[in-house]
Amino acid sequence: MKPNLVAYNAALEGCCCDLGSVSDAENVVETMSVLGVRPDEASFGFLAYLSIGFGIVNACVNLGLLDKAHSILDQMTAEVGFVGLGVYALILKAYCKEQRTSEAAQLIMDINTSGLGLDAASYGALIEASMSNQDFQSAFTLFREMREAKIPDMQMSYF
Repeated sequence: MKPNLVAYNAALEGCCCDLGSVSDAENVVETMSVLGVRPDEASFGFLAYLSIGFGIVNACVNLGLLDKAHSILDQMTAEVGFVGLGVYALILKAYCKEQRTSEAAQLIMDINTSGLGLDAASYGALIEASMSNQDFQSAFTLFREMREAKIPDMQMSYF
């Protein structure tokens, strides 16, 4: 059975809106091309959503405008109701890099509230940044959230 346009659009919606994954969306479009399935307006709409939202947040992060990036994220969430993990990850990584651990911890709560989840490596990087910044309360909160989320592969011991 060959997937049709509806199935590919569902996959694109998942890649673009739910995961925020450019590489996964590219793989879906490539597969569509190989199998001769032509994208429609909905397909391009999902790709535009991913490109525009991700691109604007990425530009703000690269310019060091983290508060603006977070504000745009909040706006996207309010307007659309849901953004992919990729958009959150951009801001989260920047918060860690700048050791803004309390903002990172709050963003993680937002991520969890949205129904998305982080992997062990993301939690590990955040805990490491919190510990380096001597923000032990955030580190402990993150560790507890990681344990409560039953994240596998907890290879590091922080406490």
